[in-house]
Amino acid sequence: MPKTPDSFMMPNPAAAPDSSATGRDDPMTAETSATLRALCDKAGEPFDASLTEEQALRRKAELEDETGLDAGD
Repeated sequence: MPKTPDSFMMPNPAAAPDSSATGRDDPMTAETSATLRALCDKAGEPFDASLTEEQALRRKAELEDETGLDAGD
């Protein structure tokens, strides 16, 4: 049976990366923690040590965008 164009467009759920395999649910690294803590201090924002690595990286990017600050400034 020949494949239709639609069959090429359907995602393969088995091929989707598992969050545990990608590290998205891992606790933030010490380096990310230190960087985010410094940025939060400079921005006057609370630091949340319970964030995952992915959440912490997103928060860091948000703070940099909102404030124009960089953790190294």
